Amino acid sequence: MILKKMYTIIKTEIVNGYGKTLVYVNPDRQSEKRSKNLKKSIIFAVLALVLISAVGCAPVADWDNVTNQTVVAKINGEEYKYELLNYSYQQKSIATKISKEISQGEDSIEISENKDGMNDALNRLMGNAALSAVAQSEGKGMTESDAAALAESTLIDSVTRYDYMREYLAQMLLALDTTEKELVETASVEMRLAADAETIAAELLGEIKEEKHEADSAQLAEELAERLEETVKSISVENVMTGEKDVCPNFKVFAEEIVLLNK
Repeated sequence: MILKKMYTIIKTEIVNGYGKTLVYVNPDRQSEKRSKNLKKSIIFAVLALVLISAVGCAPVADWDNVTNQTVVAKINGEEYKYELLNYSYQQKSIATKISKEISQGEDSIEISENKDGMNDALNRLMGNAALSAVAQSEGKGMTESDAAALAESTLIDSVTRYDYMREYLAQMLLALDTTEKELVETASVEMRLAADAETIAAELLGEIKEEKHEADSAQLAEELAERLEETVKSISVENVMTGEKDVCPNFKVFAEEIVLLNK
């Protein structure tokens, strides 16, 4: 028995007149074979885990911290905040325009002069609605495209797109506590600032022309450029509300002259 356990023994027995070969395998070799098989299994397991982890790296969003103001999305560990109600003056004014036209009927949106801007606002609102829907869907983890699909199926399909947007806009404007009067007052202030800035720019340009051979002309030109930039920002609200693109038509002339003076 000891020899059978320690060595490979081959012997022949005569059974019913026929030779029968019996092979006894060294247990050490069996152990070595099992070890090799185990190593192969480990390698395959590691490769499988790597493959699974690679597939699992696709962006998955987990939504929490839902309030009336913000949805916090955690995508692959990074936090992204989506503002639901914190719109800029431009977006507020577009929303007000849409709400006015909605009150006159759906067809008025189609013939709107500011159709592109309104479509953009609609898309933004629909996107926020999608995020809101996902945030309230029992903490499901999903991609943004899945979120949009969920919003389409659970929110928009329940009513027509038009009716849904009318309701959503009404809620948004109510939450913002924004009225047409407040928007007009804001635009008036911004327009006055724009007019003041244009006057200052004209005066500065006059100074540059008078002193263009002086050492400080470049500094004056730089100051004028900064003032012009501030002015452009200050009139953006009025541009959106009125649809006017050139509230201060002399800006282009000023800019061209600044370029010439700095050469």
